[in-house]
Amino acid sequence: MEHVPLDAIDPEEPFRLREPGDVTALATSIGRLGQLSPVELRRHPRAARGEARYQLVAGHRRLAAVRLLQRDRVLARVHPDLTDPEAWGLVCAGALLQEPLGAAELALLREKVARVQVDWARPLVEAALARLARGPDERAVAGDAARMAQQLYEVNRALHAGLAGWRELPPDARAQVLAQLRFSAELLPFLEEKKA
Repeated sequence: MEHVPLDAIDPEEPFRLREPGDVTALATSIGRLGQLSPVELRRHPRAARGEARYQLVAGHRRLAAVRLLQRDRVLARVHPDLTDPEAWGLVCAGALLQEPLGAAELALLREKVARVQVDWARPLVEAALARLARGPDERAVAGDAARMAQQLYEVNRALHAGLAGWRELPPDARAQVLAQLRFSAELLPFLEEKKA
């Protein structure tokens, strides 16, 4: 991984499936905690030999957040010889395994996967489209909520157990814990609003 100047990244984004949307919360997180996940770049296919020019493959929201912060560089994983099918494979991995996509984005992904022949991703795209057509599985949603509640319980238990030794923690460790708690506190009004 390396830090890449933003002006070395081509403004055209041929691998983008959707608009980044509102990235202010992500920018706030990056501003407080730093960029925890790199964007995926490939050497620009039309770059001259030795020229440091790149195309963004994945991480469009992270790049938009870094730009919103008016930073001059971004943490990136640079792939020097990534072909179009390999780049679309990275896009598929992120889009199908991490980020929920809507019908329009999945249709675009289906078209791109067929065009560049990313054969392993075709059944995953079709399965995602079928799940979207069926609607949310209430048991899966309830299971996700139960897992999240259990994880939050474990975090709260760890925090309670750590109170006795809080002052002995290094200042940077305390700052990291407090930053995470502040971020969680900022989410609470949004979550309570969604209940109604």
